[in-house]
Amino acid sequence: MKKVALVVSISYQEESKMAFLQVLSDHQQRSLQTEKGTLQFELLQPDELSNTIMIFELYANQEAYEWHEQGASLALFKEQAGAMITALSVQQCSVM
Repeated sequence: MKKVALVVSISYQEESKMAFLQVLSDHQQRSLQTEKGTLQFELLQPDELSNTIMIFELYANQEAYEWHEQGASLALFKEQAGAMITALSVQQCSVM
């Protein structure tokens, strides 16, 4: 089965930076520790966009990605961070 990657861009309210980064970091750790097929979950800070985070996520296969999408950790992240997010872009990619 093919690995599945996501490239995510999230912009957030500048005044919520510390709270947003904590909620996102907690989600990252939960995903890596409790989701068997989550292989990689990297947080990237663009040099010129202080209120935007890029995320690179790698899943063992489509089933692992779908498990993440429907899982408790993502639901909690959305609940906790939803009001802080100002823009969201998600690109699903096939690993070549």
